[in-house]
Amino acid sequence: MAYYTGTATSAADLIIAICNAAVANAWTKTATGDILYKGNVYAQLSQWNPRDNNLTDKGVGVQAGLGESEGVLTTPSDGLTGIRTDLQTSYGATALTYPCTYYIFINTSPDEIVVAVNFSSLYWMWLAFGQSTTIGITGTGVYCWGSCFPGAAGSDINFGFNICGQAIYYNQYPCFYGAPIYNYVLGANAASSHIHLGLDSLAWWNNHRYDQTQIVSVKNSVGDILQLQPNTWNSEALLVRTQILARRADSFWSYVAELPHFRYVRNTFFDDGEGITLGTDNWFVAPIYKKNLVYPEGISTAAKFQSGTSAFAVRKTA
Repeated sequence: MAYYTGTATSAADLIIAICNAAVANAWTKTATGDILYKGNVYAQLSQWNPRDNNLTDKGVGVQAGLGESEGVLTTPSDGLTGIRTDLQTSYGATALTYPCTYYIFINTSPDEIVVAVNFSSLYWMWLAFGQSTTIGITGTGVYCWGSCFPGAAGSDINFGFNICGQAIYYNQYPCFYGAPIYNYVLGANAASSHIHLGLDSLAWWNNHRYDQTQIVSVKNSVGDILQLQPNTWNSEALLVRTQILARRADSFWSYVAELPHFRYVRNTFFDDGEGITLGTDNWFVAPIYKKNLVYPEGISTAAKFQSGTSAFAVRKTA
């Protein structure tokens, strides 16, 4: 396990930092295409801005795959995700700006890389890719997820959207929590999280729309527990496991995978970047988007587009 932090002045700079950290920890980088791979996991990093073709100094996109050929992913996930600068700020979102502080977490057994980015002092975005542990499926369990998704071509949100600040009861947090925008009908690539399950004749699953079948979500396994935190008796909060459920064609849910190095937590009494030590494990805690104690469940009005006291915890050391 390894941990790195530093400052990135551009998207290209951040990609270099992620690749260098990965290669130093037994990942391999292709000569072209910025594809990192280890074991079953293949992930391509890119400067990401589909709103226009000027890719310089925008966000960092990540797309998972099952292989590569001459710098191109083979059997790729059906969309990109990651972090972005060109967000729909009319909803009150604060777009990523540089320079930013990055935190890179590299875990093993299973292999996973998580990147947290802190910008404008109080704001956070995330991207991750790796190998999940799977339960009773034929797929590899390779996944990628991030704070932003591409939107649907031809729509008014085709330049990407930041789902981090939405209230948790809207089901719109990243890391498989729920749908990116519940009320919009979007293309299948308009998702913040992708995982290879090979389930029900569908290779890649994502969190496209929570009200549809053949999607994945952790809402039913995480939501109720998270909303009961922190404990009013002693102010402590649980680290809630990232158990991924798949909504099958019969509308029942199956427990299919888990991210062992990642947790949901309420950060009511934790500062940004604070650590939680449990035995030999140390967990790094930071907001999903921006902490707001006044609206702990989050609120999406233009003035308060924040994530309340919902946060992520990623395994830093063990």
